[in-house]
Order: sequence, then structure tokens, then C-alpha cells
Amino acid sequence: MIAGSPGDSRPRLPIGPARSRRVGYVVHIPLSTFYDLPDQESPASLWIHTHVREDALALYGFLTERERALFLMLLGSRGRPRVA
Repeated sequence: MIAGSPGDSRPRLPIGPARSRRVGYVVHIPLSTFYDLPDQESPASLWIHTHVREDALALYGFLTERERALFLMLLGSRGRPRVA
């Protein structure tokens, strides 16, 4: 789980910066999570899935553990995060 502030400005796409202890991360999030995020100055916590491939490392964030579990179930059947 990553907890922190969404950054200086609210992202316009469902890919946004997250800061945790002065380290910045780019986290891919579904639109449901994007619309339910608190205001830009308010702290937020996300359930994170780290997807590792030989050419990329991607973080996918979800507001609830249930959303993350559904994503993992879809990922198991489809194999690619973008499709899930």
C-alpha cells in the first residue's frame, strides 16, 4: 500500500504522481479510483499491484482491496494489465 499526497496538481489522466516519504511514483489507476480520490492536498492510500516484465516495471493503484483482487483475477485470465 502506498500512502501519500497526489502531488501539486490533480492529474487529468488516470495516471498520476504519488509521493511517499519524498519518493515519487507514477501509478496507473482506474477511472473509478480517479473520481473517488480526495482533494489534491488531502492524503490518500492506494492498494498497489506491482507488475514486473523484463522491459518494464508498472504500478497499478486501487482505493479498495476488492478492486485490486478483481484486477488480479482479470490479469490471470488475460495476462496483460492494459486488457484487465
